[in-house]
Amino acid sequence: METTITLPIPPETFRALAALGVIALVTLVIGGLLALAGRMDKQQPSTLQKDLGMERFAPGLFRLFAGVWIVVAGILLFGLLGLIFDVLWYPMPDTPPSPIAQLWSNVTSDADSPEWNFRYRLAQIAALTTVLGAVIALPFTLIRVAHSARQTDATEQGLVTDRINKAVEGLGSEKTVSRIGRPVTILSGEVSPHIVEGLASPTFELPSASRETSRWQASEESENGEILATKWGISFETFEKTETQIEYQGEPFTPAPEVVVAEQGDWQVFSESVPNLEVRIGAIHALGRIARENLDFHVQIMQILCAYIRQNSPLESAQDLPDLPMPNGWEDSAAQTDWDEWRMSQRATLRQWAATLTPRADIQTALEVIGRRNHDQRDAEARAHGGNGSFVFAQPVPPFPDLPAEQTERRPALAEWKSQLASWRSTFRSYQGYRLDLRRCNLQGYDLSKLNLQGAYLGGAEMQGADLGRAEMQGAVLRVAEMQGADLGRAEIDSATDLSAATLRGAALRSVDCTSVPQISAHVPDMFGDASVTLPDDGGPDSTDWPPHWPKIDLDGWVEIDGERVFRFTHEWRKWQRSLETGKTYVPPTE
Repeated sequence: METTITLPIPPETFRALAALGVIALVTLVIGGLLALAGRMDKQQPSTLQKDLGMERFAPGLFRLFAGVWIVVAGILLFGLLGLIFDVLWYPMPDTPPSPIAQLWSNVTSDADSPEWNFRYRLAQIAALTTVLGAVIALPFTLIRVAHSARQTDATEQGLVTDRINKAVEGLGSEKTVSRIGRPVTILSGEVSPHIVEGLASPTFELPSASRETSRWQASEESENGEILATKWGISFETFEKTETQIEYQGEPFTPAPEVVVAEQGDWQVFSESVPNLEVRIGAIHALGRIARENLDFHVQIMQILCAYIRQNSPLESAQDLPDLPMPNGWEDSAAQTDWDEWRMSQRATLRQWAATLTPRADIQTALEVIGRRNHDQRDAEARAHGGNGSFVFAQPVPPFPDLPAEQTERRPALAEWKSQLASWRSTFRSYQGYRLDLRRCNLQGYDLSKLNLQGAYLGGAEMQGADLGRAEMQGAVLRVAEMQGADLGRAEIDSATDLSAATLRGAALRSVDCTSVPQISAHVPDMFGDASVTLPDDGGPDSTDWPPHWPKIDLDGWVEIDGERVFRFTHEWRKWQRSLETGKTYVPPTE
């Protein structure tokens, strides 16, 4: 016995639902194929997609939306035209009531009224016209919205650019200072004496870069004492160089011993232009605020500030470090107090020299702004120049594993760690983003403590006397950097920190694990250590890379020298340091 189920759905409604189902299925299939082929991510947005403000969507997904829009608009247009044709062709159609009319008939008991069907057709035409108008207007609405958004964005970008330009103008701000002073001419260089005699008059014009030392008069007399002729003579010295400096009131001019004051002018008012530090500091803070609030301009502002530091604190303005010679003539058994006194005198010399440094307030402010970038700002740097957006210098170095006691088990664990370290270093080498550029800068005496200088270029910078306490310098490049007297307390460096040509001569290492700092290998021949040090590549006293002047034993304990107890490591370290000055060969102890 067959059972037939009849659905109370008109044929027209069923066909419409079936058509919509087919359209939805085809749409899903097309979208799936586009996603599977990878076309959504690889193709560039079209001009139409950009005009509609949908460039953030994948091109394939945009075409899918466009296809759906075309299908929906076509269905609505076809339905509207059909209704209009139906109304025009059948002014008073004699057709079965529509479902809505049937529903209305339950209330009004007017189910078969052709007037109601006609009214419903008119209502359907109005509804379809409204919906079709909204669908057709959608692209134009999107274009108008996208255009408004671009105008708003352009206006905002222009305002930010104006703020940056105004701040950059402030970076070059100067002010005129008037002071009372007088010109002082000084002579220096090689001195050449000259004598001129037989002058007919006392008037004689000295050559440039010279000074008169004496002048005399000689008369020729007759036998009766009558003066027949008078001659004059002059002696003077010429110098290799001449220079005019200004001596200001309240600041007495003290010439160097090797120069001579040739002439002092009259007191007068001198005006000079000096940097307006107050305005410049305000401009630097303004740029820092813009960089935090508008990440699209962050890299540009960092470039401006780094260039400002390089131009206003160049390498040529650095002061020479005082000589710190090693003591000569000391015996190997020099007393502990002698070494302590020498070390303290060297420290005092460095402190006195550092106290003479006068870091500029505007440069210090600029260093603090670039050194206190937040996480989002560093990520913006990583996205610049085609980077992938990952600031790799903040990644910690893989920790050195706890090696097993068995040698056969140590090698696999060490090999695994080396593999992790190589992978970690490769991320640094592949970094393509922006890096702070402070090469060949004068950073003497500046406070760089707690600043983030990860990945920064610091090659050739003069940083003597600078405070680098707790500075983050992972991945920084320090080639040829001068850091004598710098405070590196708790400064963070790692295997990506470039120490090429850095001066570590005479330094010592003890109880240090250098396995994660392979670049220290280039400096080991100029340093001193013992068996408590682990060199890169797990280098120990038995390795072929062990320095010949390093003892292969742990220099622990104390020794007695001239009645004084001296730490054994310190004693041997000083013996090796003296050998550097005297040229003698240092022989490390073996037991």
